[in-house]
Amino acid sequence: MLTSPECYEHLGTKAQMNPPLRSKRHTVALWQALKDGIIDCIATDHAPHTLAEKNQPYGRSPSGMPGVETSLALMLDRVNRDLCTLPGKWFTGCQNLLQTLQDAWKRKN
Repeated sequence: MLTSPECYEHLGTKAQMNPPLRSKRHTVALWQALKDGIIDCIATDHAPHTLAEKNQPYGRSPSGMPGVETSLALMLDRVNRDLCTLPGKWFTGCQNLLQTLQDAWKRKN
């Protein structure tokens, strides 16, 4: 939600992650869905790897990147830009995530 595929040009496999980076059209739609209350929670896939691992060619380089340490600052910046609000989603984010996981667990078992 915070980057775009153009990052691949200068970051190469360092920008390789799952799900992959999406176009501006997709990120605008995601921010609008968050603002409209359609998205229940926000999470990061904190998956740091060494530079040696990330410098491998595509297909051999692992997906993922660090991000948990910057996620709060980046999201607060988005609040400041009026792309989302603070109280509604943020203070219930953990609760929403836990409820989503609990519901999924119940469906599986």
